[in-house]
Amino acid sequence: MAGWLGLAIAAVPASLLAAGCGGEQAPAASPTVSQAAKPPKPVGPPPTRESIRQAEARIQRLASSSDCKVVDKLNLLHRPDLNTKARCESLRNLAGLKAVGGEAYGDAGVIDYALGIRTMSVVLVRQPDGLFHIAFPDYFVARASVGTKYAHQFDSAVKRSVKAMRLRRCGMFRANAVAELGPGSLGKSDACNFVDQNPVATVFSTYQEASIDRLGGNGNFAFFGIAGPGGYLTLVFAHETPSDYLPNGEKLPTGAPPYGFAGVYLTNRPKKKSANGEPRSP
Repeated sequence: MAGWLGLAIAAVPASLLAAGCGGEQAPAASPTVSQAAKPPKPVGPPPTRESIRQAEARIQRLASSSDCKVVDKLNLLHRPDLNTKARCESLRNLAGLKAVGGEAYGDAGVIDYALGIRTMSVVLVRQPDGLFHIAFPDYFVARASVGTKYAHQFDSAVKRSVKAMRLRRCGMFRANAVAELGPGSLGKSDACNFVDQNPVATVFSTYQEASIDRLGGNGNFAFFGIAGPGGYLTLVFAHETPSDYLPNGEKLPTGAPPYGFAGVYLTNRPKKKSANGEPRSP
């Protein structure tokens, strides 16, 4: 269910992550000296240049603009396909809503908005510019997200989902991805295409030292990070909304996981080098 704000399905091109994953080429060795290539360095989380409160204010300001080029600044930096008129009109709806809570979890965050008698949660991820950008909304949350206790069911959900993506097993992946949001909400063919080209497998296959770091979360969402030489990934997991809570909505398919994968986002890239070879911010 895409919802009025539009569903942002993360599709990080594998080429973005593969770039920079190889070690630097060592200079030619002399007949008597062998010099090993330097191991690649992983890219860390994006810089912090905005608090969640500042993000709330910026969203209100940008969403109030009549210029879609201004509103589009709320979209993910690596998803230019989201810069559409329909998406722009949807984002403008945020300007008329009241934020009732917000919290940051590492390089991710959640803002709760009052939506009549209901609550809508907007999931944010920080990008290379250090600012929060909108990943997707979930306006069918059965309860407010901010301030709730972290659901430890996410810890086992991430292990199963990452294993499925590393092995590129579509059936296992679909059994551990939420059916409301992200790749798990797609048909079998599209979901399997995502699995075949998923960036998590790329990172682990090119960087043996890769690991999963828990960034935090609440009762509805959890966030995890994976650092690799080609970029930093932020994984989002969500709590499936009970079928009987969805007004006039389709019931969830049988076997839909209560806690599962909802999306993966490229949130930082390797630093670019200037003309003199010194690293600079992306």
